[in-house]
Parts: sequence; C-alpha cells; structure tokens
Amino acid sequence: MQYNIFIEGISHKIRRQIKDLEHAVGVEPGTLTVDGVPIDSYLTGSVSGRGQCCFLHCSSAYQRLLTLYPVNTPLKETFASIQSQAAKIEDDMKPEVYEFKIGGQFFRRPGDPPLDQVIEILQKHKDKSQDEI
Repeated sequence: MQYNIFIEGISHKIRRQIKDLEHAVGVEPGTLTVDGVPIDSYLTGSVSGRGQCCFLHCSSAYQRLLTLYPVNTPLKETFASIQSQAAKIEDDMKPEVYEFKIGGQFFRRPGDPPLDQVIEILQKHKDKSQDEI
C-alpha cells in the first residue's frame, strides 16, 4: 500500500508539472506526448500480460512502471530502483518547470507573444546587457 501511495504521488506531481508547462507555454492541453503517446495515457497505461502479479494492479502508475522492471526481482529491490528513478525524474523536471514559470511571469497578459518569442526577447536583453559591460 505504501508503495502505491508513493508512486501515485510521483505520478500526480508529474501530471501537475506537465499541466503547468502546458499552461505556461500556451499549448492546448493533451498535446504534449511521450514517444507519440499522450501524457495521461502514458502515465496511466496498462501492463500487457495482466497475469504477472495480481496485487500490483491496484495502481495504474505502478503498473506502468512495472513494464520497465522484471517481476522476478525481489519487491524491495524493484521498489528501491523505481523510487530512485522517480526521484531522478522529478529532480530533472524541476529546473525546466522553473524556467517555464519564470519565463511565463514576464509575459502573463493575454495577447502577449508565444514562449519562443519570449525566449528570443530575453536572450536579446541578456546579450545587450553583456555588451554594455
């Protein structure tokens, strides 16, 4: 049960960060994909071969992660590996989310330019300030 709660928590954090990114970038919800699969489908995808381990099917996020690991490894090792990789994914996403939030704070009003133009403007401003020094 504790494993499922942990994995579901990570899954919800990732889902929230993706929604924040979609909102900050201004893209339509559901357009971001992982290997061509929509994010929600990727996070809640089902495991092929449902006979692997019946008690693990109560958490769809846990099911998705089980596809990456063999079932014959001890549960403690599998959980430790999943926990470390989930924490790494979360840590890897933090700087990107921060950059999008900071970039979005400069241009929040409707009618402002898209994010790629914002990045160009910020880069020009940065280059200009470096030239003055």
